[in-house]
Formats: sequence, C-alpha cells, structure tokens
Amino acid sequence: MSKSCNVLLIYPPHRDKVSASEVPPLGMAYLASFVRKQMGDACILSIWDLNINRISQQQFKERLRSFDKKPDIIGIGGIVTVFRHFLWISKICKEIFPDALLIAGGSLASTASHLLFKHSPVDVCVKGEGEFTFLEIIQKAAQGSGREGLRNVNGVFLWDVDRQEVIATPARKASFDLDIFGMPAYDLLDMGKYVTDFSGYSRDLPAEIRAAENQHMPIMTSRGCTDRCTFCYRQFAAIRMNSASFVKKHILYLHEHFGVNVFSFIDELFNISEKRINELCDCFMELKNKIPNFYFRAEGRADIINIAMLKRLKEAGCFQIIYGLESGSPKMLQLMKKRLTVEQNRLAVLAAKDAGLHCVPQFLIGLPGETRETLAETIKFIESIDLWSYVCIHKANAYPGSDIYRYALEHGLIRDECAYVSSLADSASYPLQLGKISQKEMMAMVRKYLIKRQARLIFRSHNVMTGIILFIAWLFINISRKLKTAKAKRSVRA
Repeated sequence: MSKSCNVLLIYPPHRDKVSASEVPPLGMAYLASFVRKQMGDACILSIWDLNINRISQQQFKERLRSFDKKPDIIGIGGIVTVFRHFLWISKICKEIFPDALLIAGGSLASTASHLLFKHSPVDVCVKGEGEFTFLEIIQKAAQGSGREGLRNVNGVFLWDVDRQEVIATPARKASFDLDIFGMPAYDLLDMGKYVTDFSGYSRDLPAEIRAAENQHMPIMTSRGCTDRCTFCYRQFAAIRMNSASFVKKHILYLHEHFGVNVFSFIDELFNISEKRINELCDCFMELKNKIPNFYFRAEGRADIINIAMLKRLKEAGCFQIIYGLESGSPKMLQLMKKRLTVEQNRLAVLAAKDAGLHCVPQFLIGLPGETRETLAETIKFIESIDLWSYVCIHKANAYPGSDIYRYALEHGLIRDECAYVSSLADSASYPLQLGKISQKEMMAMVRKYLIKRQARLIFRSHNVMTGIILFIAWLFINISRKLKTAKAKRSVRA
C-alpha cells in the first residue's frame, strides 16, 4: 500500500425521533471489522452513530472540522428511512472534506441510488453486501487509482455524467461463510448506549426477564430471507449463516466484555430449519452453564415452527417468539406473497402458548387490496387466538425496492419521490392510501378493537369498580397522548 487510508463511517438517524431501545449499526461494525482484519494499520477506521448520538447540523459541522483524522473516504449508510438525514449529512461532509470519496451503503444505497445521485454529492453507491466491495474501494483509493478505478469494482452503482443516468457494475456474489467477517468492531462503538436492561419492557414478560440487573443486546446470527413478500425492500438471494460455534463465541464475548445476558436475535429468519435450531440450542444449553440468567428472544416464520422446536427453544433460554403473521385474511396473505395460511398462523400462536413462550404476533394492514372486509377478517382472527399479551398492528408504507413501492409509482400515488422518501423519517407518517379502505376508516376499526381489547384485559384481572377506574385512566392517557402528537404535528407544519 502506498499510504494509509483514513475511513469515517457515519450512521444517520433512521427516524426523526430516537426510539427507547436502539440497535447498534451492526452492518458498519461488521464492515469495519473485516476491513481492519484485511488491511491492518494501512486503514484507520472510525464510526459515528448519529442515530443514537443526536446532534444538530451545526454541531456536526463543528465535529467534522475538529476531527483529527482527515478522512480519505466517508461512508454513510443505513436503511431506507435515513434518506432525509443522509442528504444534509452528505452535503456537509463534501463541504468540509471536498476531496474525500463519498460512499453510500446499506439498503438505502441498494434501492434508491437514483435519488442519492440526484439529490446528494455521493460518488458511489454500494449494492448489497458491502464488506468485499468496500474493501476493494479502500484498496484502490490507497493505491491512488482515483474515481475512474471504481468502474472496475463489482457491486457498485455509479453516475454517468454524460448520459445522466445510473450505471451498475456487475453484481458481486454474496458470501455464504459469514464467519470470515469476524465479530463486529464493538470497540468503535459507544457500547454503553446499546446495552440496556429490560425493566421498562412489557409487564407481560416474566419478572426474572424484567429484572433491572439483566443486560440486553441485539445480535445477528444470519443474513437473508427465503421469501419475497411484496412489502419488503430487502430482497435477498439466500440465507447465509454464522456457524453455531461462532454464535457461541460471539455471545460469550458480549457477556464477558459488556455483561450481556439477555439477547435479541434480529435475524430476518431465525428458524430457517429444525437442524439449525437444534445446533443453536445445543450451544445455548452450554451457555446456560457459563452465563447466569441466560435468556433470548427471536423472530420466526409460522410455517417452520412446531411444538417440539418451541419447547426446545424454551428449554434453551428462549422467553419470547415474534411472528410476522401480517394478516388474518386469506386474500391478503396471498396478495402480499406471504406463503402462509390463516390456519398456519393460528397453529403457530397456539404452539407458542403451549410451549410457555411469550408470543408477539405482528400484523401489517393497509396494503394494496385491503378492504373493510379483509381488515375485519384480521381483527376477528386476532380476537380468535385469545392472546392476552402484546399485539403489534402496523400500517403499511411503500419502501423503495419493494413490490408495493413499484405499485405506488405505477398508480401515480407517489408524485415526488424525494419528498415521499424523505417523509419516511417520520415514524408517524403514512402518506399513501394503498388499499381500498381509507386510512381514517381503517384506523377507526383498529381503535375500536383496541379499546374493546383493553377493556377485556382490565376487567379480566380486576373487579368492576377497579376496572372502571383503570379503564377511564387508560382512555385519558391515550387521548392525551393523541392530542399531544396532533399538536406537535401542527407546530411542525406551522
């Protein structure tokens, strides 16, 4: 290498408001770990997580100006919802360091490169898995090959100035051996911001999980998904996994260095097969002897679950299973290409209850094809499973890269792409009516169900007088919260 290369990786806010529990920028941390492993002292890396460490634009300028490691390369990346913040971050970066190579990564770069080239000073967008592509870009920069050398890098989008269009180099094959990337570069992150306790979580969880001494951390063991749901912008080629032995080593590292004993597996598809679950559970049983109060939760597909698998997970320390059931309507499940039936969804919930697991079903409403009748089917299904714990009901948004985003464009629902994608930074923004039912009517049906459900929950556990008091208090709190949100939105518009 002719010279060392300074690389600054920036993770923008992915929503306008920071949420209660934040996931660290694991993608960047994996990338930094792999590059450092390959290049050693020839590459000096830094990660700034502006999602958890919120600062103003002026503060960001001052921080950049005082940064003692003048970056040769600046990488900015994240999920699609970072777009609004990506724009101002990238412009300030180019203003302060005009000679730095500006790279976009993450699902934003993979699905909305045309918007990034049009509205930001980005030089190159990395498509898909970034480790090998980013490494090659850094190596070429260190060799002084210049921006023209990027045309020889596979897996990137570039802007053709003459033709005024995005050009793509040949796709780069994804790695099936995730162990080669090593563990995330946790030393580059302020880990005190991500390791949290469970004391503020749902009271439906067992007391031993919510104990203040428990330390919680998200972790990934695989990448990819086998499905092609219409609402998802993550269109993966295949499932890639860390070996079970690597997962065990990773968990022990987090426990020994940061005291973590409760883990959230944030894989897209944790229960890919019974063989995989058995391999992981064997490791988890060993970990229970090394980590006091070892617990975990995971997401899973309803059609790959069975009672034996769930009982094995429970025995190994699992306390919660999260299902993306999405709908209780056969028509909607088919339209969204979920490859699930209503009966499979029902059996998965019942199996989790029988195994003694806290079950969190998630539903997505308002997709193309949604009607009053299909939504009523979903509400009826939720009531039928008699689940007295947390239920997540989300409204659908169209994200770049998804089938329903293309649907929204084709049907003229999105008139200004930049403005629309920018609006996704607001977690309360659902500007599109994708289904055949208005958002107002849809939310009225959901609120009616939630009020009835809350009343049943309260009166199930209390006498009439206490129940009335608690129910009125619940209504007051929720109405006050809604009025406060509406007032905040009016002040922003003003």
